[in-house]
Amino acid sequence: MPELAVSWRSVNPATWQFKLRQGVKFHNGEPFNAEAAKFTIDRLITKGVHQVYGGFATIERAEVVDPYTINVVTSKPDPDPREALRRLRRQMLPPQYLKQVDWKDFALKPVGTGPYKFVEWVKDDRVVLEANDGYWRGAPKIKKVIVAAHPGQLRAGGRADPGRGPADHQGPSRTTCAQLEKAGLLPRSSTR
Repeated sequence: MPELAVSWRSVNPATWQFKLRQGVKFHNGEPFNAEAAKFTIDRLITKGVHQVYGGFATIERAEVVDPYTINVVTSKPDPDPREALRRLRRQMLPPQYLKQVDWKDFALKPVGTGPYKFVEWVKDDRVVLEANDGYWRGAPKIKKVIVAAHPGQLRAGGRADPGRGPADHQGPSRTTCAQLEKAGLLPRSSTR
């Protein structure tokens, strides 16, 4: 979430307040706002609901202050909960969309706020993404990305073949991203 926040401050030893970036939309057009951030945090801190609960164990609750302000309340003083919230940057959830689809459908047709929109997944073949022209940092110059599966990289169970690299790699390396940014093909990253 820190990327989608324009500022944050400590209200008291157990409360951090985040002012959220205005004008950010999910790929389906739904606005990203304090309600969406609260929805996401509520899901992540509900024990037994999300697999990464442990990383958010000190977060007690989220409170909407106004449409673009949220308070994150911790169970004990936390000098900087931004590190835990930084893990949320790829996990902001669109509440309205999730009221229309179940989690299985969401996993097959994800919606986010990032520079690329999900288009298609063909099992054992490819994932297709297209540029999000409404991305808050500016539209990516590369308009379509196809991530192809490489035969032999996967073995039964979806695990990576030893020596061939991880099958669940999150994306290009920092070096590749830096080269793409330098060439003007990706927006500059503020997270480095």
